Formats: sequence, structure tokens, C-alpha cells
Amino acid sequence: IGMSDRLGFNNTYAIGLKESFAADRKIKTISDLAGHLDLKLGLSDEFIQRQDGWPGLKRTYRLPQVPTGMEHNLAYRAIESNSIHVTDLNSTDAEIRYHKLRVLDDDLGYFPQYHCVILYRNDLADKAPAVLDSFKRLEGKFDDAAMIELNARAKMDRIPERQVAADCLAERFEIKLE
Repeated sequence: IGMSDRLGFNNTYAIGLKESFAADRKIKTISDLAGHLDLKLGLSDEFIQRQDGWPGLKRTYRLPQVPTGMEHNLAYRAIESNSIHVTDLNSTDAEIRYHKLRVLDDDLGYFPQYHCVILYRNDLADKAPAVLDSFKRLEGKFDDAAMIELNARAKMDRIPERQVAADCLAERFEIKLE
């Protein structure tokens, strides 16, 4: 098995809140949350239960808040209605764009990195070198913001995933799919 270099984005856990609220409160990092005792956290039940989720995050950042557990999709609605201020998310979620969320800097490096790569059979270099060359053209070309936008086009704008991918390849790489 061969592996490409990173495509550029890191789809890891993250903590976010409304951009406007974060700007008003001058919240840029997860560490900043500790100084805002009045914040209401609404975290997914899974995140609250995972040892690499809330328990470790709370300990690492010494966060005093007590989160409310909720279904992940409901957290976005709760942020929109100001019922909560902060939620967990994945760093390339489509909802980041839709709800105008700020992804807080993980300044203590708590969350693991989940970089995207392409795995391929080693014999691809001999059997289909053009395919392997195409894979390699993708390396380093998609940052988190690009993936948020692509995910938002598919999920929020309801453009079929195949069309989103084809448009991306055409715009970024001048590759037209038939």
C-alpha cells in the first residue's frame, strides 16, 4: 500500500461558537473559554462521554463550565437561537459556514490530527501512472476552509456530491469530467 502526502485539511474535533459572539467576547482559543464562566456549552452526548472528548478537554484546559448534552444537529440550532454559546464540531463541518461559526484555536494541541491522505496499491505506479500522478496533484491543495466550503455546497446547498467534486476539479485543476 502506498500513501500520498497530506491533501491539506485536518478533519479533527474542534470547539466552535458564533463568529459575532466570539468577536464580542474576544474569544479566539479554547484556553479563552476558561475566563468566561457564563458560557453555556451544548456538547454532543458522544463527545461528552468520550475520554478523548470533554473529560480530557476539560482537564487539559481547566474548563469550569458544565455542558449540556444534546444531539449534535440540535446544537447548531441551539447556537443559532442563542440557547447555547459553544459546541463541539468537526473542523470541516458544513455548518461552520452556514451558521458563521468561529473554530477556536486548539492552543494546547489537545485534539489529535486527522489529516486526509489517499491510500493506493503500490502497483498503481506501473499499471496506471497517470492516475497516481492525478492523486499527487491533490496533495496540499485543500485546507480546512476549502473543505468546509465543499461540504457546505453538498450538505447545505444540496448540490449532489458528485457535482461538487466535478466542479472542484474543473475550477482548481482544469480537469473536466465526462
